[in-house]
Amino acid sequence: MNYTVVWKRSADDSLVELWMNSTDRAEITHAVKEIDAQLGQSPLEVGESREIDYRILCILPLVVAYRVSEDDRLVTVVKVRAV
Repeated sequence: MNYTVVWKRSADDSLVELWMNSTDRAEITHAVKEIDAQLGQSPLEVGESREIDYRILCILPLVVAYRVSEDDRLVTVVKVRAV
């Protein structure tokens, strides 16, 4: 069963800034598509667990921190940064 993936406003703003300042925007775009696909399919099987409810996933050149609500089948990306 799939999960809905949403990006917190601050994470989305950071992503826009990373994309605008990137010399390889296609690479950023590809990473975001892969992040959304993996998190939408199996968010608890990809990435690594971190603080209490947080996990991280690295798809170069990006790393995202996210939370999973199994009851709602919802993944929230809370942070993104370049590696």
